[in-house]
Amino acid sequence: MRFSRQKAIRELLIDNEDGLTVRQISEQMGVDHHSIRRAIQTTYGLYIDRWTKPKGSPLTAVYMCVHVPANTPKPDQKKI
Repeated sequence: MRFSRQKAIRELLIDNEDGLTVRQISEQMGVDHHSIRRAIQTTYGLYIDRWTKPKGSPLTAVYMCVHVPANTPKPDQKKI
């Protein structure tokens, strides 16, 4: 998965305070929804905020993104 797609998904979710479904992300980015589903699985900081039930559709997850501080320290691999 390309890092730029993951970054774009994070930025899109941060800009949309109410969250977005996979289909909404797909439409806004112009990318196939299957690709978005795969990218979401490997993108850090995303979570399901709630579930919606559009008319005639199954339950749909609404994703949100946490704000990760820029100065967050990385773990020391040698100590793990």
